[in-house]
Amino acid sequence: MSFRSTGAGMHNKKSVLAVALAIVVGVAVFFGFRQAPMQYRTDHGLCRVTRQAVCDRAAWSVESRKTAESAAVAGDDIHLGFIEFDDQGQLWDRGRADEVLGAVRALAAQRPVSIVVFAHGWNHNASVDDSNVLSFRQMLRDLFDAEARFAQLANRSQDRAIVGIYLGWRGKSATGPFQYPTFWARKTTAQRVGNDGAFEILYRLSAIRNGGVQPARNRLVMVGHSFGGALMFTATAHALTGSLEDLSIGRGKRFADLVVIINPAIEAQRFESLFRRSRELEPNLRGQMPLIVVITSAGDLATKVAFPLGRWFATLFNSYRPAQAPTGSSGLMLDEATADRTAVGHYVPYLTHVLAPCVAESAMAALQGCSPQTTPVASTHDVNDPQYLQAVRSTATAWKKDREAVSWHIQFPTAVLLHAAGPVNGPVMNIITHHSLILGHNGIWESPVMLFVRDLIAIGHLVDSSVEPTAAAEPTAAVSSQPH
Repeated sequence: MSFRSTGAGMHNKKSVLAVALAIVVGVAVFFGFRQAPMQYRTDHGLCRVTRQAVCDRAAWSVESRKTAESAAVAGDDIHLGFIEFDDQGQLWDRGRADEVLGAVRALAAQRPVSIVVFAHGWNHNASVDDSNVLSFRQMLRDLFDAEARFAQLANRSQDRAIVGIYLGWRGKSATGPFQYPTFWARKTTAQRVGNDGAFEILYRLSAIRNGGVQPARNRLVMVGHSFGGALMFTATAHALTGSLEDLSIGRGKRFADLVVIINPAIEAQRFESLFRRSRELEPNLRGQMPLIVVITSAGDLATKVAFPLGRWFATLFNSYRPAQAPTGSSGLMLDEATADRTAVGHYVPYLTHVLAPCVAESAMAALQGCSPQTTPVASTHDVNDPQYLQAVRSTATAWKKDREAVSWHIQFPTAVLLHAAGPVNGPVMNIITHHSLILGHNGIWESPVMLFVRDLIAIGHLVDSSVEPTAAAEPTAAVSSQPH
């Protein structure tokens, strides 16, 4: 053996050792940043939230919300339950889930319930200090206060219980620099949860909503953000299509009163059937609150840029039919390849509305921003402010009116909703927002969009009830059918 070959062999051994060492170090570093799977809500029984007790491990908690307006109310509590899922989409603890759902069912047997379900997105979980948990609690407080004030104005008791259900899953599987490569793996996990465990839980909540002591006054709203939106849509898509058919022939039973998904990382192709059927049935569904609302920020680079790039590689070897001309009564044209690589909120043929901070000459003009030629919205969002209460009730009255005009906008307390295409106020809305209303992909709770969602829930309660505004609350310019 020559010296040269011996030296080469030593060099190869060193290279192999260096690579092996790099792999070991990389794995060690990764596991140092890895967020291990765990169940956060492990305590049995009811936990009452106080200044001394934050109920950080409780699956079911109650927080007193006694105010001047609710002092005489029989039940002045906000109820919050946590239901968690593992990476395979299964319930972490079926006993805890049964306990939470049993508590909700017991409430519904005593009084009407308003149930709000929230599914978080990427880089979140069900821990007590997660920002989504804290913000969801505050949203429930605001809804309770608004409900109490509306009841007071209508001279009736606030007897509807406010119930929050937080769906937790391992949206945060790594920290530091390793969190970014988890994007696609977490998307798959979210959809798995939607197909399996969440599907069951939402159907059981729907059964509670359609039962109880006063089913006509029960409400069920489902909200999902990012991959939580993908989870929510995966779990509800078929049921929502069934609800469209039922409502179109006069059956009042709904799977849910409203599903809202925000900045969803979902292919537009997956919405094709729901959008097309809603267009076909829309003449029989006018004036009702929508069944599903998709809200996407024009400034969300995750769904606008990263999502189609990733989908392009993932679908590189897929086959698609050529773009088809509009067919049937829906008037929709489908480009399969584009729809499968574009997030639903950025797929132009499916866009129906623009949410903007001002009233402009057109929906697309408002999307570009406010100018001296536009009218800014007078923002008010304090639920105890009489101006806010008047604005919500005015919007509810406006929504009830059947809008035949092609050009239309409706003013909410914190933003204006402008009609862009398709049904004016149909059962399926795909809304793109001005970038100032949602701060990027994840900043939903710090943005006005969650105030819009809160208002949409409150307005839905009024639209579907017998409560009408007083004469003083009638709008003077809340709705417009002027060309835009």
